Amino acid sequence: MVKYRLLSDESIRMFNSKHTNLTSVALHDVMLSIEGLEVLRQHRLTELTLNNVGIYLEDAISNRVINSSTSKSLRSLSLYNFRMEEDCMQRTVMTDLARRFTNLVHLSLVSVRLENDGLSSLCSVLTPTVTHLDISRNFVTDISPLTKFSASLKFLNMYNLYSVKESNAKILMYELKELLHLNISCESGHQLEAFLNEGVTPLSIEKMLLTPGGLAKLQSVDLSGREHITEDVVKEFLNLHPKISFVGLLLTPAANIQDADEPWYGDSVTISSLATEKLIKESLRRYGDRFFYVQKSLVALFQLTRETVDHHPGTVPLIVETMSKNIDHVTVQMASTACLYNLTREESGTRIHPDSMRLAVHHILESMAKYPSNEQLQRNCLLILCTDKMLVEVNFDKYRCAKLVMECLCKFEDTSIVRMVLAIVSILAARITTEQTSSLASNRQYMTRLLEITRDKLMQRSTDCIMKFALSALWNLTDESPVACQTFTELDGISLVMDCLNKYEDIDDAEAKVQIQTKVVGLLNNIAEVKELREMLITRRFIDTMRNSLKSDSSEQRYFSGGILANLLSDSTNAAWDDLVAEYRSTESEVITAISHWYHPETAMVAYRCFRPFIPLLNSFTSLASQYWALWAVHHVCTKDPTKYVPMLTRDGVYECIVRLSMQSEDTSCSQVLELARNLHDFVSDFQNGSLNDQNLLPTTIETK
Repeated sequence: MVKYRLLSDESIRMFNSKHTNLTSVALHDVMLSIEGLEVLRQHRLTELTLNNVGIYLEDAISNRVINSSTSKSLRSLSLYNFRMEEDCMQRTVMTDLARRFTNLVHLSLVSVRLENDGLSSLCSVLTPTVTHLDISRNFVTDISPLTKFSASLKFLNMYNLYSVKESNAKILMYELKELLHLNISCESGHQLEAFLNEGVTPLSIEKMLLTPGGLAKLQSVDLSGREHITEDVVKEFLNLHPKISFVGLLLTPAANIQDADEPWYGDSVTISSLATEKLIKESLRRYGDRFFYVQKSLVALFQLTRETVDHHPGTVPLIVETMSKNIDHVTVQMASTACLYNLTREESGTRIHPDSMRLAVHHILESMAKYPSNEQLQRNCLLILCTDKMLVEVNFDKYRCAKLVMECLCKFEDTSIVRMVLAIVSILAARITTEQTSSLASNRQYMTRLLEITRDKLMQRSTDCIMKFALSALWNLTDESPVACQTFTELDGISLVMDCLNKYEDIDDAEAKVQIQTKVVGLLNNIAEVKELREMLITRRFIDTMRNSLKSDSSEQRYFSGGILANLLSDSTNAAWDDLVAEYRSTESEVITAISHWYHPETAMVAYRCFRPFIPLLNSFTSLASQYWALWAVHHVCTKDPTKYVPMLTRDGVYECIVRLSMQSEDTSCSQVLELARNLHDFVSDFQNGSLNDQNLLPTTIETK
């Protein structure tokens, strides 16, 4: 609920003690009032993390949020990004915190404006059981109060404490005898000018590191961002501290250390830097919630991955995790998507696990939704998505993706964005449910934009991929969607695509002509399936155009043109036919003659989600042409992929129609319809009985070229 911003003062109440028994709670970046957080008082907690929750620090630890049981049971308390009321004494708040929680082992007070007095008050009362302490991003300059924990403190984080005094070096080196981990990294420079003006000498990190006998038990140290940490310093430090297993060196002069093969470096030591993909991964893994380091690491990773294709498969999940942690930082989203593009393209993408790809797409969509007006980020995301592998093979929320890219199409005019969106939509529209397609295409803004692009390309008589993708998108979005077809017609789509048929008739590029005209008649076939819209199509001009298209050299164009006419002929009682009686009869005869000369190509010309639109045609006993085309269409796809389509015949109730047609006498049907119905009936029976052979795949009633 936190991740998807679903938590509120109202919804958090469902976690009351009647329904849940909470022991660990972590709330990040949710705006709650103290009234909402009062639900925590009903539980006995052992771990509590509150990060930027919108209340004062003193309220977060008050009796209204914390009960007496939690005061005793709480072992880990993490408070991030808090402030105190102006009239509230920091010493008092820190003293109350220490007194309230008597068994803390892990305490984090990060970016809570902690000062020297507050730290002193805290340490004076806090029980010496604390082993983990984080006081990063505060205003502390004197850490001498930490000597109280000399026998217990093992992990000390104090990154971005820019101005710790030089006199504190001995405390770090000798007093904190049990210290195993020390983080003294910084992110944006030391900012020491004001501090130096006070006449106080700042802590010399490199001097401290090279003092013999200090930090005796230390196993890891993070020095990232410290400007005087050179390679020589690191070498000497490692010699003095043989137990060290990690050294953070990101953005230091020593960061050019690349491999663990150097004699002084050792196989047992891990470092973070920007030198290699392996070391960048380590940086992302350790600094995923530190924006400054994340940004630098991603920029370096982008440069590195742009030049090579041999990448570690674990890099993608790490970037995805980084995106999730930094969703509120648009620059991180930009850099992450740029890296993902490099890592998922061509050969690199084939080595990535499908689950990693799925998560990557999910977070790409999250980023698109979060920053809809950022053109470059949207372009990055589209570049990743716009591949057959991503759109076809990866399992993700395709409907949400289609909506997001359509929003992108409506917002931006950039040619590359338009091209990618149309390509994505044309593919996804065929892979979402008909209900989802209807919802998408019934959006008048989306349909208007698609028609606008088509109209612009028509005026140029363009045959580029944008024109083809736009028509494909319209074709797929109107498939089995009467609502979408209605929207299309209301926006004068029929007139537009009819102009496409006519204006591309005499272009020199024969292949492009066939592609465009086939998409147009395929789209019009969807319109013709909607009974309420047929009146717009039953005109002399339209019928003549389709009869002419029925003679095309393209088998696909002939097929869809025949489908349009079959649908119109099946509606013989439509009043629009009253003035076209002669045209009805001649069209009926022409369609039957044309189909009888069709041949079956080696591969399927079309794919169907269901056969329900064929039922009205198969039951149209006033139009043998309608029955004939429907039988041919069903026979065509069934013989190409019987495993998919034969079960669909029964599921959609089409097989009953076929059986009924196959049992007619020759007096009530034409020979072509009767023979094809019986052939299809036998084919289905053989498939269901397991006796199908290659001979059954031949359409015996259809002539071949």
